[in-house]
Amino acid sequence: MTKDKVSKHKVLICDDEENTRSALALFFGKDYEVSFAVNGLEAIDHVAANDVDLVLLDIKMPKLGGIEALREIKKIKPSTKVIMITGWQSQDYIQESSKLGAYDYIVKPFEKIKVQKIIQEALKK
Repeated sequence: MTKDKVSKHKVLICDDEENTRSALALFFGKDYEVSFAVNGLEAIDHVAANDVDLVLLDIKMPKLGGIEALREIKKIKPSTKVIMITGWQSQDYIQESSKLGAYDYIVKPFEKIKVQKIIQEALKK
């Protein structure tokens, strides 16, 4: 007898601020399998070693920032959806992220409904 088990979407939240990681994790609830990274290097390693459907990736982090991590993640697993997180809306960062394949971006502080909508749309595609 086999069980029809719906697999959960796997999400990686990468931000150097614990409060941001915790706040974003609350948006997902039990319907997602959530992992964490604190910098771009950890995010790249996690994506390389695991199946990940979606990465929420902060732009400004120590060791390796989000733009550089995005570039590497897209080389490793091009189909992984990446949503950039930023504390300010810099057109340069937004344009660079878009060119490198980011699905979208969200601005801190987050609006829960807006973030959930962007995440749901990304995971449908």
